[in-house]
Amino acid sequence: MKKTAKVIVIAAVLLLTISLPVFALQPTSQFYVNDYTGTVDASVKNTLVERGAALAGENGVQVVAVIVNNYIGESIEVYANQIFNQFGIGKKGENNGILLMVAVDDGEVRIEVGDGLSYLLPDSKTGSIIDETFLPYAKEGKLSTAIEKTYLSLI
Repeated sequence: MKKTAKVIVIAAVLLLTISLPVFALQPTSQFYVNDYTGTVDASVKNTLVERGAALAGENGVQVVAVIVNNYIGESIEVYANQIFNQFGIGKKGENNGILLMVAVDDGEVRIEVGDGLSYLLPDSKTGSIIDETFLPYAKEGKLSTAIEKTYLSLI
């Protein structure tokens, strides 16, 4: 193979690698709380998982928390939407899922709501939940409590 051909092959492989999604997380065995950082206290995580499973059992609504060190991509909004779809949050066809996305090192939080619940939780409401519930605890350095209180307010 000529040197030029090798360069073209290498360039093509690099381009394919760059375009692959790097946000690919897999849900943990505790689907309702996916803490990839160890931020949420074990007892809090267990309580939230139980509450999330109970809610899903009652009415099919899934509230899922995903905690990462940082998000990958252009914005937390795009990343949260990708995770929401990848995890399959909410019943298919009903679009009744809610994602609480926290990027610890980036200092960002996002609540992503499926279209089937947007009448109950419009952006103005989720913004208020973040401002009034999440941020006060997070600013005090109580991130586990911030996640707990926010998750419970979404239920």
